[in-house]
This record gives sequence, C-alpha cells and structure tokens, in this order.
Amino acid sequence: MKEIGRASGELVTALAGIDIGLVSPNPRYNQLFKAHHATTRENFYEEVKKAPFDATPTVRKFTDLLVEEIKEMEVNIDKFNTLGLPEQLIHADLHYDNVLCDGDKVSGLLDFEFSVFDWRGNSMLKR
Repeated sequence: MKEIGRASGELVTALAGIDIGLVSPNPRYNQLFKAHHATTRENFYEEVKKAPFDATPTVRKFTDLLVEEIKEMEVNIDKFNTLGLPEQLIHADLHYDNVLCDGDKVSGLLDFEFSVFDWRGNSMLKR
C-alpha cells in the first residue's frame, strides 16, 4: 500500500504539469449524477424509494444507508465547490486492478480512460 501511495503521489505531481488543451468527455467526479448517461438525481431518488420484489429488511436497511451517504456527499460536494480547491488532470480510476507491480515495487499505473480535470489530491511526498 505504501508503494502504491508513493507511485500515485508521483502520478498526481506529474499530471499537474500536463495541459493537453482538450476537454475530457468524462464528467467531473463532483458531478455525482452525471457519472452515467441514464442517471439523474431525480430518477436515482425515485428508484431507491421503490421496494424490489425480493427486498428483505436487510436490503432496505442498506439501501437507506446508501441514500443517506449520498445525501451527505451532496452536501459536502456543495461545500467543497465553494473552497476554490486546486484542480488538475487526475487519473480518476486508480485501484488495485490498475496497478502493476514487480515484487514490492509499483512498475506501472494503467487505464487512463476515466481521466478528467477535477480536484487535485494531496501529493505531498515524504522524501
């Protein structure tokens, strides 16, 4: 994990210096309900109100938890949008399937198809 953190910090720093002059076709990640073309805020909340035919109390409990978490995310995104946070090109899909390792070292970070100009993550590296 520490090595992945180091490599992703280097990537964030390198991407900060890149300006390709193009607009990403991908929505910014702070545009929560634009992640999929068929999703809107309205239809999301409408769908999660419905009880699927096989819903159990456990499923409903976790659906309600998801809704509360998303509502909290909406509030926080609105706050963050007022802070003037630094923005840059970001990978936006960095997880273990997109990390190549050689032994204990990261040898590559892959899959940039979701890259977008969005809030910059902290890239302060301990040297």
